[in-house]
Amino acid sequence: MAAAAEEPQRLSELLESGWRLLEEVESSAEASSGAPAVQRKVQHGIGLLERAARAIAELQLFSRNEELDEVASADLRFMLVPALLGALVLKQQPGGGAAAAERRLEHVQRARGLFLDFLRLCADYGVGPTEMPAEEPGEPRQREREGGGGLEAAAARRRAKIERYKQKKEVENQLASLKTLIDRAQAEEEQLREFYLLHIRKWVSTSLEEIESIDQEIEILTQRDALKQQVQKSSRRSRKKKRQRKKRRKPWRKHGNGTTGRTCIRGAMATGRTWADVLCRGELHPADLPHILWASPLGRQGANQNHHVTGQA
Repeated sequence: MAAAAEEPQRLSELLESGWRLLEEVESSAEASSGAPAVQRKVQHGIGLLERAARAIAELQLFSRNEELDEVASADLRFMLVPALLGALVLKQQPGGGAAAAERRLEHVQRARGLFLDFLRLCADYGVGPTEMPAEEPGEPRQREREGGGGLEAAAARRRAKIERYKQKKEVENQLASLKTLIDRAQAEEEQLREFYLLHIRKWVSTSLEEIESIDQEIEILTQRDALKQQVQKSSRRSRKKKRQRKKRRKPWRKHGNGTTGRTCIRGAMATGRTWADVLCRGELHPADLPHILWASPLGRQGANQNHHVTGQA
């Protein structure tokens, strides 16, 4: 956990700057509008907190073999980095276009992973939730896997949500009373430690709420994508059938003035025998049909009318 003197200071600046940008975005009236100014703050904050996360990993500030009491009070705030980063990732707007839903799905999946990382870290130090969310969206929770599904599980989730809301309000009130001392640099060591532990508890509740909301959004986005693919597949199948029908439908060429393969042979009007019948029976080669049709009186008449030529038999 030891590091160079300037490294913790730089890490502290990264965290404070990223945290401040998140608060500015959340307090903005255009937080969900996709305004360019807001999105620039979001991207800047993400960059700062990503650098902070890499620095924390390099410094090995936290370990699964440690107890919470062994973590320095000033270092407790760095446990918040994954949760703050997840909150900023959720603020990203996917933009327009056909790939907007796909980009949004990537954002919410990444944010879910970050919130889970934060909850795992808190659980390692004994300040995590009593029940961890499922590892993947759609998977049953631990209590549901143990047999408590259906209405009982829904009632338990509702009670847990109400309890989290009460605890969150209580934590926010305590934070408000300590914030004045922290801002004035008048807080003692114990007060500073309590301040960061309260923030951790607050973000544990927030992370659980966000994961529940993300799971619902992922389900909607996945169903929408599946429906879109089904419609596209049906459309491709329909176009393919149309092309196949066009290939099977071979129109008869016209010869002269309206004479076609379906025109009755002169002298065979009573039987309705057509040039097509002759071709189908193999009595005539298709290549000879245009010459025969042109040589017929109807063919010659059509040629004379088309080319304004007279006197040709």
